[in-house]
Amino acid sequence: MGSRADLPGHPGDDDTPATLVVLAGTSPTPALLAALTFAPRRLVLVHSSDTARRAARIADAARRL
Repeated sequence: MGSRADLPGHPGDDDTPATLVVLAGTSPTPALLAALTFAPRRLVLVHSSDTARRAARIADAARRL
């Protein structure tokens, strides 16, 4: 299972990871902080059935940021 957010990233920045895989738990803070810190072009959120709705909200927030 997983939700995905394709993010704009920073074109031309060699340190920007193409994909960042993050576990979506009960708090959205670690996933969003990782996305803001690393600015990947693609964010993959790994989640359980219990955290699927939270992962979708994290993906939406990451797209907006």
